Amino acid sequence: MQRVSVKERFKRLEAQREGIRKAEPPIIHVTIIHVLDDQSSFGKKGEYLRLFLDEAGYKKAREEETARHIEIIWYSRVKDRYLVSWGKEQVQEI
Repeated sequence: MQRVSVKERFKRLEAQREGIRKAEPPIIHVTIIHVLDDQSSFGKKGEYLRLFLDEAGYKKAREEETARHIEIIWYSRVKDRYLVSWGKEQVQEI
């Protein structure tokens, strides 16, 4: 069995995490939704959820809103790790 220093273990873990981050689709939309019925794929009727979505997930949320399964209560776009509220100049770091 090969002995590995704690410092080397941390380097390996960080490399693994970085690889996972690069493999994930980028989050570019943040929404708060209210689930209106049990046919929604996002949750159960009556739940309020905060969703961090990529482009495909946001498209699905808009389709479900059109079908009246959910209601999007709040929406913001993510740009360079900042929340940019729709129609406002306010910016929040995430």
